[in-house]
Amino acid sequence: MLIYAVAFGPYHRDATWRRLVTALRGSAALNAPEARLVIENPAAPPQQPPYMYGTTCNLVKMAYWARAAAEATEPLLLLDADMLVLRDPAEVFEAYPEPWDIALTYRPTTAPLNGGAVWIRPGPRAAGWLARWHNRCHEIYRDTYNHRARIARGAGLAQTAALELLDEPPDTRDVKDPAVMQRLACADWNVCQDAWDQFDPLDPPGLVHVKSELRAEILSDNIRPRWPEIHDFFKRYEREGNRTP
Repeated sequence: MLIYAVAFGPYHRDATWRRLVTALRGSAALNAPEARLVIENPAAPPQQPPYMYGTTCNLVKMAYWARAAAEATEPLLLLDADMLVLRDPAEVFEAYPEPWDIALTYRPTTAPLNGGAVWIRPGPRAAGWLARWHNRCHEIYRDTYNHRARIARGAGLAQTAALELLDEPPDTRDVKDPAVMQRLACADWNVCQDAWDQFDPLDPPGLVHVKSELRAEILSDNIRPRWPEIHDFFKRYEREGNRTP
């Protein structure tokens, strides 16, 4: 299995992303030892006013994800670089047998899709959907008058683009052999801010997204963290990542 992430460079010169990527590397080494981890390190894209910089990075990341899906020859997990791997993501392919091509994580919020983790069964259907996802991201990005309103729907460019594609009935997609989608619960496989308070270290989720308040807490080395168990996991994996070549 391949775990593929994109960290815009030179991330090793940025204290925040150096620590995040180090912890990702350590968590994958300990909890998915049979997987190959590839962290792509392209040059950071230039700022493109009037777009938010994170939106531009999201668009460029999607180009790399689409290429990875097109080139995949083994089960693939596309992953944001600010993640911790707490269980082997290969479990998803074992727990949910075919015929699905792409697995996405959902949560019971107003922005239901979390696009930070995408499981791919290699093949033309998955590759085709990732290409259309990237193209829809580009279309929204270039929609000068409406892109902010559209992005708000999914709380992000890629998530909105995915929701728009998934909303379209199959007969309007002009796709002869559409990808089969599998839904996963964020609570099981992609824990974000809406579920950090329910984190159980004895029964951890597959992935934890280290963002916003959690990221600030961990990287500030808060001595009284709100989420001490996740804080401890991060420190452990950061130490392991510093030992991992």
